[in-house]
Parts: sequence; C-alpha cells; structure tokens
Amino acid sequence: MQTNINTIKETNKRRLKMIIRFANDSKEGACTYLEQGTGGDRGKKDIRVQLSNFDCEKSIGAVNKLLKKLGKWDKYQDNYKHIILSFNGDQLSKEKMQEIVKDFLNLYMHAYDEDEYIWYAEAHIPKIKVNSNGEERRSHIHIFIHKYSPVLNRRLKFDTHPRRKQELNLIKNYIIKKHGLNYTFTNKIISKSKLDIYTSSKTLKSKRELKKMIEQYILSNLQNYKTFTDMINDIKKTFGNKIENIKFSKNAKTPYISVKFSSFDRPIRFKGLLFSRETFQEARNSYLNNVEIKKYDPAYQLTLPEMLKEMQKRQEYLNKEIQRRFKTARKRKQNLLQNKEFLLFKQLQKNNTNVKQVNKIMFKLRLMQDYLQLAQSLALLPYLEDVGIIYKNNSVKLINKNKDINMDVRINGNNVNILSRGGMEEAKISAIIVAEKIKAGELKKEDLIVQGADSYKEAFWEELDKQLGEEKQIKREKQRKESLALTI
Repeated sequence: MQTNINTIKETNKRRLKMIIRFANDSKEGACTYLEQGTGGDRGKKDIRVQLSNFDCEKSIGAVNKLLKKLGKWDKYQDNYKHIILSFNGDQLSKEKMQEIVKDFLNLYMHAYDEDEYIWYAEAHIPKIKVNSNGEERRSHIHIFIHKYSPVLNRRLKFDTHPRRKQELNLIKNYIIKKHGLNYTFTNKIISKSKLDIYTSSKTLKSKRELKKMIEQYILSNLQNYKTFTDMINDIKKTFGNKIENIKFSKNAKTPYISVKFSSFDRPIRFKGLLFSRETFQEARNSYLNNVEIKKYDPAYQLTLPEMLKEMQKRQEYLNKEIQRRFKTARKRKQNLLQNKEFLLFKQLQKNNTNVKQVNKIMFKLRLMQDYLQLAQSLALLPYLEDVGIIYKNNSVKLINKNKDINMDVRINGNNVNILSRGGMEEAKISAIIVAEKIKAGELKKEDLIVQGADSYKEAFWEELDKQLGEEKQIKREKQRKESLALTI
C-alpha cells in the first residue's frame, strides 16, 4: 500500500496543483511565526521568499504599532486574515508567485481599492521535503491582510469564508486556468496512512479534526477502492463501533454522505463528487490517473471572462455593503494627505514614532490646500483643474505637469522652506496664505525661507509685508534712513 501511495505522490509532483486554505484569524504574531515557525526551526525547514514590497514588520507589524499608538489595540480580538495558497508539484518562480498573489488579492479584495488595505505575503519553499509524520511538505504562500485600514481609519468588513465559498471556488479556478496550473477537485492535504488515522482517531478532540482525518484517510487509500461500496465498507471496518450509522444524500446539489459517530451528537457530512455513487468511479480514476476533471466543476468549464462575470454576480452584495459602510470614510480619503492616521502609519513604517513630525507634515498639507482654495476663489490661476497635491518623503508639492506651476514646501527644524518656479500670481497667493498663518500664530516670519527666482522672492516678501501691515512701517524706516543719510 505504501508503494502505491508513493507512486501517486510522484505522479502528482509532475503536475502542479493549487489549493486555498484559511487559517484562524489572529491578533498578532504573524511576523514571528513567519520568521521562526511554530518550533523556532523555520530556517532549517524552509526557504523564505518575500513577495510584497514591504517586509512583514513594515506592513502588518506597522499597522499593529499604529493601533497601539491610537489606543485601539485592546478594542479588537483579532487583527488580520491569514490565507494559505498551497502547491503540490513543480516549483514556481518568484515572479509567477507574485502574479498569483496579485490576482488573488484583486479578486478576493474586490470591494476595496488597493491603497485601502495593508497586506504581506511570502512563500515557503521546503528544504525538508517530509515531516516527522511522513507527510509530504509542499511549497505554499502565506498572505496576511490587516483588518484595519490606515487610509480609511476604519476596520474593514470581510464576508465570512463559508458565505463566499462559491466565489472562492471561482477565484481558485480562475488562477489555476490563467497560470496554467493543474486542476484539483480537493482542497485537502493528502498524506496520512491508514495506521496514522486509526491510531489518531482514538484520541481525537473535535469533530472537525475527525472529519479531516477521515478525508485524509480516504484519499490516501483511494487506490484500494474499486467501487463506492468498497470505500464505505472500509470506513465501517476501520472505525468499527465508533460509527452508529451512515446515510447518503438524495437529490442534493452537492453529493454527500452523513456519518453519525457515537462520540458526537450530530453527524459529520463528507461532501464532494467522491461521496456519490454516481460520480465516485470517474472522480476516483481522475485523481489516480491525474486527469483533469473539469466536467465535475461547472466553474472550471468557463472562460476567464465568464469566470469574472460570475464572480461579479456573487460579489455584488458585498460591493454594495462596502460602499454604504465606508461612504463617509472614502469622502475623507479624497483628502488622503489630511489623514493623520495614514501619515503616522508611514512614519511607523520607517520605525519613527515622532508625532511632532506628523503634525508638521499636516501643517504643510493645510498650507498647500489653502493655496489651492484661495487661488480658486480669486480665479488667479486659470489651469487649476489639473493641479494636485503630492506628498512624498516628508515633502509636499503642488504640481501641474502640463503647466509651469511647481510649489514645494519643506520643513527643516523650525524653518519652513517655500520653493517655487511659479510666477507673480503664485508668489502673491503664497504670501497671503502665509500671512494668515503668521497672524494665527501657526508660523513665525523669521522661520521662513523662500527660494526661487529673484522676481518671485521679491514679489513674495512685498505681498507678505503688505498683508501683515508692515509695508508703511518699512517705507517709514526707509525714508528715515534716507533722511539720516542726507543729514550726515
């Protein structure tokens, strides 16, 4: 029997299969688990391949730090989704795995924009091919999606896994077909031998564990069953008086057998094409011969555009719910750079928790926004429709790629640097805004540094003095100095 199992495994290795599994949602510990494993032996067991731009600490870890900084950490029992894409067969390149992750996130997180959620993904390529129980270890990808969004300053809504089961099947089939992977009709890992199952079943702690054990047992011994009855008889013989009765589905959309164990109040259902008299033989042969069985799965028969269309039907409810729930948050998102939570998150990504620096950035952003609003109200700039505020590396820019406008505000220490390649109109607008900030006590005149053409600087300082009521005082001082010079 062992020889036959190994033969099946060797056959499977030649054709890559993918399954999707959901681990339990957790509060923290993702980065530690990925780095160390459950027994601190990650480095011995696996090769780690980062598949996202930021590492775990700068993505999932940074959001956790943000929640603690905002005082929201104790508010939630869990913080992120943990999804595993597992592969059985030849190794995939890093580029191919990154494509698969991108496709999965785009389809699974369809209700959100890319900037609205923080995620991290890495692949584990086994160095040790078989574990201590004799189970084959497979290449797999861990994807973590944080439930809190710094951009929306809200906790994201995820529909439950069972509710999205049909949608997830479409996602799996879409990725398999798009990337040329081999179709598989099971999402279960096939590894346990009959002896492992029989021994473990005596000390099983939960119905879920028992169900998983039996499914693994059946798939590991599938080559021994010639008929559906052979499989049922073997289950009865193996588990003996632990089973009270077995019932079979009638006219069910998804075939199943219902097994009542004496140790549990309710029976366990085993669903799928393998658990029906009508489809057992072809499902068994397809698995053993490693032949695609797409005819059993209507979703797999669809073209990629048809799959996307079917997904959209199932995603409609969640899309509407997300639009309704985050309507206000998304209006706030339109002024993303006014979002203090987002800016603090960007600081935490750099391991910098300087809230004072964030407040300075917020000031710069308000300055630039005021610039635009005032320019619009005075109609001083005729090409404002294409003007935008850009935030990058603690520098805030007002820019229009098609016109000659490029204003940049930077803060170095207590100094506010205003740089511009604009003309007289921009200089005057900048001066009017800065004057209001000085009057409000948000800015000191002596902290200003203006850079640009001499004509721009001259126009800026002249308008600023005018707005601060210092123009007459300057003229009087100038006249006094001229008069004093004449007297001398």
